[in-house]
Amino acid sequence: GPTGAVHAFEPNPDVLQSLKLNIAINKISNTTVHACGLGSRDSTETLYDNRDISIGSASFVEPESAGSVGVKVPVTTLDRFIEREAIAETKLVKIDVEGWELEVLKGAHRLLSSARAPILCFEYSDTHAVGRGSLQELYDFVVSVNAYRVFKLRYGKEIASYLVEIRQPSDLPRHDNLFCF
Repeated sequence: GPTGAVHAFEPNPDVLQSLKLNIAINKISNTTVHACGLGSRDSTETLYDNRDISIGSASFVEPESAGSVGVKVPVTTLDRFIEREAIAETKLVKIDVEGWELEVLKGAHRLLSSARAPILCFEYSDTHAVGRGSLQELYDFVVSVNAYRVFKLRYGKEIASYLVEIRQPSDLPRHDNLFCF
């Protein structure tokens, strides 16, 4: 809404310029773009171009295919960013980081374990490599950090459908977005 704020984190220099241009073209005034990635600690990481997925797609997880170009980019934690910016409330965290999800979530541990933890939406996929952890660890982290209930779309992320609760790891999708409340 008009009093809300969106913070977008984009470490890919090429995509960063397109994002800023789209915000300007659409006259969006409540979105701030940060030229860094998120992870489990403050660091400098190599961001790998992954054109096998799409132009502009990139990941901190080194792809198996040869020829991917890497660029060094700054990384911070969501907890540290929220503290530094004195953000009082976070209602939603949307993560799309091609295998780096667990690192981002670990860097938001304080936020996610708080009494006013935000809604989470992130990709859960075995179609690409996962950095510094497994998909099972990703699920285990989310359900252990707070009283999150985890859901997936009944018919997958390509079709609008109702949410279905994931009650055990065997219910996890192969490739979909998870919604955590």
